[in-house]
Amino acid sequence: MHDAPTETKACLNCGKGLAGSYCSSCGQAAQSPLKPLLEFVQESLSEVLSLDGTQIRSLRALLTKPGLLSAEYLDGRRTHYVHPVRLFIVVGVVSYFVTTLFPEQRLLFSMGPVLFGSEAVGVEFLFLAAIIPVGALAHWIVLRRTIPFFLGHLVFVLHVVAFSFVLSPIEAVLSWATATRPVLSLVGLVAPLAWAGYWLAALSRVLGGTFREALKPALFIYILFVTFLGPFAWLVDSGWF
Repeated sequence: MHDAPTETKACLNCGKGLAGSYCSSCGQAAQSPLKPLLEFVQESLSEVLSLDGTQIRSLRALLTKPGLLSAEYLDGRRTHYVHPVRLFIVVGVVSYFVTTLFPEQRLLFSMGPVLFGSEAVGVEFLFLAAIIPVGALAHWIVLRRTIPFFLGHLVFVLHVVAFSFVLSPIEAVLSWATATRPVLSLVGLVAPLAWAGYWLAALSRVLGGTFREALKPALFIYILFVTFLGPFAWLVDSGWF
């Protein structure tokens, strides 16, 4: 173990003299990185899960204004919102752990069962690893004249999948609550339908058109998406994963 003071006289990052709790040159905290494990864990969780104005604004936009985060990112207005990758990871981690509280209702983040009909835990991560680049590729092929850069479609897919993360715990709770009531079991269809409606609404906002105008490109995107994932789905159904 290393015995280090909680405060240092010089910034450990840039070496400049310290006159407060943060370095006036690079902004790093003056505290030593060597601290008790519990304090480190608490600090890490606070850093990841703390809700500041940017995160609250991003979550509100993600949930109530489909496609706004993607449209703002593509238009260059990025400082007011959380980075797409960070938002994707944080929402995904929270959603995953909440969903695990209902093990009998494990769902592949709402969209998995629609394609594969499987509830194997290991498939979730393979599915996510496939859906993001494949989904972005399908969007790029259909919409490349409108949005020529692949990154724009990747950001869009990250935001749409992040919304599906929010649906997963809701879907799990509904499935658990209606497990003994067959009449209400159709409630499980709410999440996939909500995701489809969200995707179309987000697509129409990004393209600057109406919901109806987004239907045609959405159909082609979905056909390409399912076609590209076909081999993976066959491997899953064949027991390779």
